[in-house]
Amino acid sequence: MINAPFFDKQPTDKFTEIFCLIGSQAWWALSYNKQEKRANGQEWLLLCQATGKDPKNLPLVIGKDQLNQVNQLNLTQSQTMIRFCQVGELSEMQKTALLQNIAQNSPLETVIFADNLGQTIEDVSDYIHRLRTDESTQQLAKMATDKIIANKNKSEWEKQADYLKAFEKLSPKERLIEFLEWGKYTFAFNPQQGNAIYTFTGIKWELLSDEMISRLINEFFISKGYLKFGDAQLKNVMKCIPSSSEFVPLMMPTNPELLPFKNGVLNKRTGEFSPHSQENYLTSFINVDYSSERQITPNFNKWLDFVSENNPNKRMRILSALYFVLTNRYEWQLFLEIIGEGGSGKSTFTAIAELLAGKENTASTSLKNLENPTLRCSLLNKTLVICPDQKKYIGEGEELKSITGQDIISFNPKYKDPFDDRVRAVFIITGNEPMIFTENNGGVDRRRIIFKFDNVVPKEKRDYYLINKIQDELNGIINLLLETFKNPITALNLLEEQKESKEAMQVKEETDHLLDFLNAFHTKEEAFARGLFLGRPKQVNINHSFKEYLLSAYDLYCKINDINKPISKNRFKGAIERASKKKRMHPPLKISKIDGKNRTNFYFNNPEEIENEWLNN
Repeated sequence: MINAPFFDKQPTDKFTEIFCLIGSQAWWALSYNKQEKRANGQEWLLLCQATGKDPKNLPLVIGKDQLNQVNQLNLTQSQTMIRFCQVGELSEMQKTALLQNIAQNSPLETVIFADNLGQTIEDVSDYIHRLRTDESTQQLAKMATDKIIANKNKSEWEKQADYLKAFEKLSPKERLIEFLEWGKYTFAFNPQQGNAIYTFTGIKWELLSDEMISRLINEFFISKGYLKFGDAQLKNVMKCIPSSSEFVPLMMPTNPELLPFKNGVLNKRTGEFSPHSQENYLTSFINVDYSSERQITPNFNKWLDFVSENNPNKRMRILSALYFVLTNRYEWQLFLEIIGEGGSGKSTFTAIAELLAGKENTASTSLKNLENPTLRCSLLNKTLVICPDQKKYIGEGEELKSITGQDIISFNPKYKDPFDDRVRAVFIITGNEPMIFTENNGGVDRRRIIFKFDNVVPKEKRDYYLINKIQDELNGIINLLLETFKNPITALNLLEEQKESKEAMQVKEETDHLLDFLNAFHTKEEAFARGLFLGRPKQVNINHSFKEYLLSAYDLYCKINDINKPISKNRFKGAIERASKKKRMHPPLKISKIDGKNRTNFYFNNPEEIENEWLNN
C-alpha cells in the first residue's frame, strides 16, 4: 500500500470529514504550487468557498496517475468520514475498485461522492458495508479491481492504442480539458479585449494570440499520437475556451497598489513583499529582482545633478516624474513632455524610464499613430508609452487627451473584431522643440508636464556607457524613489508644481503667441472693469489706439512679430479668456459694459516700456 498525495496533511480526528479531489482533472483543479506550498486552483478555491473549507488545508488527491493504482492507496489513518469531490473523468470500474480498497483497508464508514462544489451526488456508505459483509458484492468488486490491474500490466503501446480509441470519441470540450491538464495551463478570458485569452506564466498573465493557442493544441495532439486532425478540429477546441467558465475564469482588475518584480510583488501602500500569485491578475512586471537593501547610485546621481542644473527643486520634480513612471500612476491623468537638444539628457531620461517600467512593458509610437485604431493596439497591456524624438507636431492632440484622460477608446486589431477599452499607461513625449497643441479648452494643458533640459554635454565629455552603468544601479534607484515618495501625493503635487513652473510656461509661450502677448499685462480685482477696452476703436490707428484697446494692442503685437494668421475679431474674446486661464492670471478676465463698450480688467505692466519696445521694434 502507498499513501495517497497529502495523506499526512489530513486531520487525525476520527469524526472530521476528509475531503478528496478525485478524477482525471484533480491535479489541475488543485494547481498545487510546490515552491509556495499552497493550492492556487480556481476549482479548489470555488469548492472551499462553497463548503466553508480553508484553502490552506489541502485535500487528498486522486488524479489520473493515482486512478491506475487506486486499489493500492492508503486514504485514512483512523478517520471514519470522507467526501470524494469529482473533477474530470472517473469510470465506474475505477470507482468500484476504490470502494473495494476502502472496504478492505480502511476504517471509513461514511463515504460520499460529490460534485466539484462539494454537493452530494451519492452516499455509498451502505455499499461499503455490503462489501465488508456480502460475498456476491465482493466478487463483483474484485472483477473491477482485476481489470485495473490488467490495464496496469499492459504495454505502453497497448495503452496508447486504447487511449487513441477513447480520444477520438471525445467532444471538443473534453479535448480542451485534456489539453489544459496536459500542459498544466492556467487560462483566463478577457471579453473587454475582443475575447482575448491570457495564460499565467508563474509571474504574470500573458496575452495569447489565436495562432499561438492553435500551435499549442497542435503540439498536444501530436504528443498524444493523434494525427488525424486538421484546422477544423483545432478551432473546435479553441472555440470552447471562452465559454468554459469552470476551467477558464474571467480576467479580474489589477490592484493598482501592487508593483510586480521578477522575484515577487511589492504592495506600494503597506510595503509588504509577497510571492507571485495568479489572483493578482498582473499583466506586466519589472524585470529585476527587488531588494530592500540600500545601494549607492553615483552614476544616476551624476546624471540627475546635470539635468536638474543642481537645482534641488527641479531635482525633486524629476524624481517625481520617474516615480510616476515606476508606479504606473496612469490614474493621475498626466503625461510628460521632455524638451531638449541632442546630448541634453532627455534620451537618458527615457532609457531610465524604460528600465523602471521594463522593456517588455514599454511601447514606442508617435502622436500621429495614436489616431489609428489599428496601430494603437500595440499600447494594450503596456505600462509605459514613449513617443521618442517626436517631429514637429501641430494639432489638437485629441487622442492623447482621451487616452491619458482614461477615456474608453476604440481598437481595431487585425483579423479580430474591434473592441473598446482603456490604455493604462504613462506617456512620455520627447523632442528638440515643444509640441504645438491647437485645442483651446485646456484638456491637453491640464495633463501636460513639461521639463526642459537646457544643458548639453560636450561631445568629448559624453559617457556612451552611462545607461549601462545606471542599469547596474537600478535597484538603488527604485528604493530611492519609493523611499522619497512614501506618500504618492507628494510626487503628484511636485508634478503639478512643474506644470506651472517658469520653464514650462516659457516653453508654452514659444508655441502659443497669445501667452507671450499676455506677458505685457496684469489684471485687477474690480467691481466694474476699468482697464483696456476689449475691441478696436472705429477710427483704427493701432500705433495710437493700442494703449486703450486690447485688440488694437494685439494687432500691433502680431505686426511686429510677423504673425501672419492672427486670431479674428469674432474669436478674440474667447481666445483671450482661455489664454488667461492657461497662464493662471489672477484675478481672471472680467468684462464690464460701460457706455456701450466692453471694458476689461487688463492693464499694461509698464505702459512706457511697452510703448518704447513695441513702437521702436
